[in-house]
Order: sequence, then C-alpha cells, then structure tokens
Amino acid sequence: MVLAILIALVILNKVLYKSYLNPIFLQSVLWLVYYWFLQSNIDEYDVYMRDVATLIVLQSIGFSIGGFVCLLFTRSSYIKTSQPAPIADLEQAYNNVNLLYPYVFAIIGACLFGLLREGASLSISGLSDIAAIRENLIEDQGQKYGLYGIIQFLVCVYFLVYFVSKPKNELKYWLLLFVFFVFTLVLNSKGGFLFFVAPLIYGLVWEKKVSPLYVLYGSIFITGLFVLITLMRFNGADSEFLYYILLVYTITSVPALVIGNKAASSPIIGYYTLRIPHLWLNKIGFSFAIPPVLAEFTATPLGANTYSYMKPYFIDFGIVGVFVFPLLLGIVTNFIYFKARSGRLPYIILTSLMIYPLIMQIFDEHYFLWMSNWAYFTIVTLLLTVVKIYKKEVKSDLVSNVDDKQSLLQNPFFKTENS
Repeated sequence: MVLAILIALVILNKVLYKSYLNPIFLQSVLWLVYYWFLQSNIDEYDVYMRDVATLIVLQSIGFSIGGFVCLLFTRSSYIKTSQPAPIADLEQAYNNVNLLYPYVFAIIGACLFGLLREGASLSISGLSDIAAIRENLIEDQGQKYGLYGIIQFLVCVYFLVYFVSKPKNELKYWLLLFVFFVFTLVLNSKGGFLFFVAPLIYGLVWEKKVSPLYVLYGSIFITGLFVLITLMRFNGADSEFLYYILLVYTITSVPALVIGNKAASSPIIGYYTLRIPHLWLNKIGFSFAIPPVLAEFTATPLGANTYSYMKPYFIDFGIVGVFVFPLLLGIVTNFIYFKARSGRLPYIILTSLMIYPLIMQIFDEHYFLWMSNWAYFTIVTLLLTVVKIYKKEVKSDLVSNVDDKQSLLQNPFFKTENS
C-alpha cells in the first residue's frame, strides 16, 4: 500500500509538472527510492516498518500538496515552457564575478593555508591523517570549523554564478576550482562537496548538456569520493564496515527518529524547528532555550545522531508537524522553481542551490535550521546577479564579439529546459 502511494505521487507529479527537473517530482522519487532501500534492509533495525512508513507517507504527501497549492496560483505558461535568462543579466553577473575574483581567490588561499598550518601543528603526514584536522577544528563547539564551513558554502554560490555566466573556459576559473577542491578535501567536508556538485549537475541536466548516463557516472564518482573521505576519516575499513556506514549515511535516520524520539518533548514551542529565530531573538534580550546542534546517538542498533529533515517537526509538533512543514516547504520550493522558469537569474541560482537540502532530506534538516545560511546565500546571489558592482561603462569581454555571443547562447542556464 505504501509503495503504491509513493509510486502514485511520482506519476502524478510527473504529469502535473511535465518535467523531470521539478523539485516536487524529484522529492517524490527520492523518497520512493529511500523507502525501497529501507524495506530491503529493514532487518538491520529494531523498528516496525509501519511506524517508519507513516512518517514517510505523511511528509511525501505534504510536500506534494504544497507544490500543488503553488501550482494553482502559477501561470500556465511557466509550466509548459521556460524563458531564457536575459543577456544583460548574464553579462552583469559575469562582470561582478570577474571583479571579485582576486578577493575570492585570496580568501580560499588563506583558508587553505590555515588548514595546512593546522595539519602541520598536528604532525599530519599523509591523506589518511587528514581527518585529524577536522577533529581538531570541531573542538570548542566547532566554531573554527563553522567559520571555514560557511566560507566554503559561500564560495560555492560564487562558483555557481561564475559557471552560469562565463562564456567559455578560462584558466583562472580552473585554477580557483583546483584550490577550492584541495581546500574541501583537507577540510574533510562531504556536505560541502555535495553542496558544490549537486547544483552544477542539476544545471547541466536542466540545459540538457549532459545525458542521464553522464549523471550516473557523476554519481558514481561522487560516491567514490565519499568512500575515500570515509576511509580517510576511519583510517581504513573493510567492506562490511563500509556497508554499515552506507546504511548510516542513507536510511538509518528515520528508524533512529522513530526509535529515539517517540516520547521526546520540547520545552517550548518550536524548540528545534525555530532554533535559528530563537538565537536571533536571544541577541536582543530574550532568553529562549537553545538545543544543541547535534543530537545524541540513537542505537537502531546502528548508531545515528541525525534523524532526517523530519526530526525537528516531529519532536516539536508530532505527526501534524511531519505533514504541515513539508507542505510549507513544497509551496516555497515550487515558487522559486517557477520564478526560475520565468527567466529570472537570481531564482535560477536559488533553484539550483535548493537541490542540496532536497537531497539531504533523508539525512538532516537544512531548511529551517539553515535560516541564517539561506539569508547569506540569498544576499550573495543578489549581490552577484542584481547589484551592479561593476559600473565601468565599457563593453565587457562577455559579448565583445560574435564567437563570445555564440558561446553565451550555449552556456548552461542561458536556455532552460523545455521538457
């Protein structure tokens, strides 16, 4: 029955949006695959499948209904076809990223130098010891790691705008990309790497510049990198260990939510869900209780301390929260998506960035608990795509000749998908 409902949601969303790239459709596919994978490995967990299935179905239906509510108030033309981003907007974005390039490169270089100094102080001698840098950074409530992390994510936004607006391959682009990848590797951040790669892949498929086969190759490559980072963090592991790590990082979160949080309660309304607004209010004189960033490990019997994106809604508001908050997220996500289809460059960037929290739904909550980050991402996106930082009244290199114009017409995001 549950499987039939999830399959029906996938089919219905495909019919409604007529595109494989609509986030509502992708979310329904994600949870269908998750449910199948969990059902195939349910013997590993001390939980009844019906308890887990209830949460999966509720949030899936909620997200899809939210998307449908947004659809009712959206122009039908945005559903049938997409508008290209204006050349002037792409040109302005390109000029902005070019102007800021030296500063971004200097920031990434300084961060990498800082990480290497951390490694030197810890007597790091090889790749297998890199995880020690991360462990050192997350001490003292992870303030140093948090600073490096937000810089990494903001540079990812810069890269995405650069990728969208640049007319052709440039050496300085690849140089910055190389330094960024080394920084990400030393920082030992799988999430940061996925935050960078997922929007780029989404954009390439949006423009139909890559086939599904290449997406598969890319997914295998990303999985291989995650395995490599895991091996580095645990200083080597056998195949059985990697199998359990795969379960922990994919399907263990919802069983852990059911097992460890049935009787959980919140001291105040929205204790977990509204953590960031409470932090903001505390800075102006309020005294809300603030939950820790990471939860205690729950034995399923596999250990997990992340309980999917449903965790704060479920603990704070119970079954009702599991339905209502995904519904709200479905409305917002589809709203941004349809704005992107209208050809507005800032929304194209934000739609691509929203793929990351969507993918991470099975692992952790990156919507409400990332309110501060989303504010930063939005500001940087608007700064690079709307604000005219570059004001010199000269013709930019972007459209200075016919060849560059042809390159611009071929760049991902200039044309959007018409599927």
